[in-house]
Amino acid sequence: MATTLIKITDFCNSHGIETTYIETLEGYGLVQLREQEFIDYQELPKVEKIIRLNRDMNINFEGIDVILNLLDRMESLNREQKQLRRRLKLYEDIE
Repeated sequence: MATTLIKITDFCNSHGIETTYIETLEGYGLVQLREQEFIDYQELPKVEKIIRLNRDMNINFEGIDVILNLLDRMESLNREQKQLRRRLKLYEDIE
């Protein structure tokens, strides 16, 4: 499967931010850049969420890291819960 890469300068221009902002995000480990000048298309929603948290809610990058980790953990727990409910339903249907 081919990966679509977005040039950092294009992304920054369309969002009104400096390229150093994205480089800072990479420094904090919040995003992964490709060849230091591209962002994977699949990372865009995450980067846009980071920008909103930082700009709109004035949350620093350390706080954003915690928030993103908690959201990932919640998503993982929700998937696990759905899986367990399906398994439980299988046992309930047998009786």
